[in-house]
Amino acid sequence: MSSRVTATPKPILASPPLAPSSPGASLLLPSTHLRFPCDIDSARQGAREACWFLATQGAYPEELRAWELLLTEAVANAVQHTSADRRGVQIEILLVVHPGEIEAHVIDHGQGFRLPDCVELPEDLEESGRGLYVIRSMVDRLDYQVGNGANRLILTRARVAPEAGTEISPPQCMRPEQVATILLEHDLKLARSIQQAFLPRQLPQPPGATLAGRSLSAREVGGDFFDVLRWGESGLLLVVADVMGKGMSAALVAGMLRSHVHALQEWAIRPGDLLGKINQRLYPDLDSVEMFITAQLVFVDVARRTGRLASAGHGPLLVVGGGSAGVRSVGADGLPLGVLPAQVYAQSDFGWGPGGGFLMHTDGLPDCRDEQGAFFGMARLTDWCRKAFSQGRTADELALDLESTFTAFRGSQPPRDDETFVIFADNPVAP
Repeated sequence: MSSRVTATPKPILASPPLAPSSPGASLLLPSTHLRFPCDIDSARQGAREACWFLATQGAYPEELRAWELLLTEAVANAVQHTSADRRGVQIEILLVVHPGEIEAHVIDHGQGFRLPDCVELPEDLEESGRGLYVIRSMVDRLDYQVGNGANRLILTRARVAPEAGTEISPPQCMRPEQVATILLEHDLKLARSIQQAFLPRQLPQPPGATLAGRSLSAREVGGDFFDVLRWGESGLLLVVADVMGKGMSAALVAGMLRSHVHALQEWAIRPGDLLGKINQRLYPDLDSVEMFITAQLVFVDVARRTGRLASAGHGPLLVVGGGSAGVRSVGADGLPLGVLPAQVYAQSDFGWGPGGGFLMHTDGLPDCRDEQGAFFGMARLTDWCRKAFSQGRTADELALDLESTFTAFRGSQPPRDDETFVIFADNPVAP
């Protein structure tokens, strides 16, 4: 148990609002009262401590997953609404286990907020409003009380038993590491849903070309990301990035990158300047958590068959000239985002002929391994581009072929790293 969280688990005599609703039920209910500092890391640990207590009281895995998410969102909301001058006052979680439901009180000493009658999911899963939407959608009753120098968010959720026929070890016998594993699995599933929301649902298909993108995570969620934005009549901004790390943190950082790309897209025609501005905005956050992002931006003029590349510590892209022009590697210098607060990013111009195009990718493609541990490598990837583009196929057909190529290469091995790519294919040349 973390030294930063004070826990007092014991049976308590519940006050009237916490009394069981069933006639004749005892007022002596299992409960725990946790207190922890008003910062996000301590709040996160407090939510986990609360779930460990629920595990000892017979909560099943599905209940633990739900309550870990609910309490994490609730305490994060409490930290968010506490002003700097009140951060010295602790946040509290009071849990009471009723026969048919679990009740949680999250108590803070911030300025409070108004609980709306209807909560809708905010666009792009922005942090503001997302937590409250998750909470309301998962509880049976929700109440919020403000007064006497403290605010109390009360969450009530019916107990959930395992499905009929499901064999499960008694939850009270679960070890702390087993509970932690269950909660981690839930974290990764939630992060996966967030990451998928950030990926484009449909790519633009400009006249004269086709586009396709794929992102396969090695775990439930990874740090890879891609996006495509229209710019003017024949312009496109293509983005491929790789956030250091896995899990929830990587997914959220990828979301931050996406937001900045969209906010600054008027700089798309100068991708080097765009990377510099994004780095200035992201550096404080990335530096504070010791993370960085490699990214590759390409501005494409479809009508002129030209591209302009800028890179933040990312590998080169592969350009297929079309016809018998062959395949060449194009790169640009620049440190990853988050390494230095002020960084200038160079640009490289390139072009292609009819039937050509290019492949943007993360390092998961050349670093893919087969069952003997051998790498796929850049030589194989270059050879695939030369052969595949020569067959006059659309970007989506090329993407399916590339996926099949890597599946066959891995054999029975699961991917060891995220595999993300974007393919731009010029319209096939008629024979």
